Amino acid sequence: MDQPRRKNLRRGPTSCAHENNNRF
Repeated sequence: MDQPRRKNLRRGPTSCAHENNNRF
């Protein structure tokens, strides 16, 4: 699981990893 970055923190730990995979 990647660490939360940028606004990912506001969304939540679950969305965080989900968005990180999409962005990177």
